[in-house]
Amino acid sequence: MNGAERTGLTPARSCAAASLNVADSRSHARRPSLGLAPKVVDAVFDAIARLHAQGRTMLLVEQNAYLSLEVADRAYVLETGRVVLEGRAAELLDHPHVRRAYLGR
Repeated sequence: MNGAERTGLTPARSCAAASLNVADSRSHARRPSLGLAPKVVDAVFDAIARLHAQGRTMLLVEQNAYLSLEVADRAYVLETGRVVLEGRAAELLDHPHVRRAYLGR
């Protein structure tokens, strides 16, 4: 990433930090990637992954199913306000319904 791209990420990092409500060892993020450029989304999810690696417990509410499931241990899939699937994130990544409906595969 060049200097201009890094400079462009500065406001996004601030927004990401603000969207990550960190209290003790628990955190929550509500749609942290909403409306962000792809490189910024990657930076936000890198930050989330770092918090996870530090042992933080997070509640992540996010529509980007792939990135969310990549950083999560467990997940819930909601459709029209109801939980339709739940389980280990790695298993949900391979679930036929998740792959078809949310991952385009």
